[in-house]
Amino acid sequence: QDSTQTKPKNLFWISGGHGLAAWGLSGNYLHNNDLFTVRYHHYHVNSEQSNFFLYEDKSVLYGKVFINKNRNILLSFSLGLGMINITETENVFLGHTVRTEQKFLNIPVESQIIFLPFKFMGIGLKAFANINSYSVSGWGLITLQFGKLK
Repeated sequence: QDSTQTKPKNLFWISGGHGLAAWGLSGNYLHNNDLFTVRYHHYHVNSEQSNFFLYEDKSVLYGKVFINKNRNILLSFSLGLGMINITETENVFLGHTVRTEQKFLNIPVESQIIFLPFKFMGIGLKAFANINSYSVSGWGLITLQFGKLK
């Protein structure tokens, strides 16, 4: 057996995170090294034409997890399927006027590293991306995890 990795049994946690223009929530279940995730991400982008794009990603993902021998660092890589709602808003003088709202089938990708100082809590960094026929977009989040982590 590889001495740099241990196999967790059944772990579960909720995760919340925030970045510069993004936030997200997820529920996670880990069986052996298989990670199952349901997530919601909300983020926005400003364009050069003074338009504002709001992205809402609702996805399910499957991934693999690697945990170091001391069981204090968790690393995961996941891929999935979901829907993304993209709302384009034109900036006007007294507020925002919604111009278009579109939904797309989405391929979510994410990677995260979680530091596990306690059995019930972790702190981590998550990078995520969304690939669809409209655009490829992504962000990073600082995250907190609560649940059965060890």
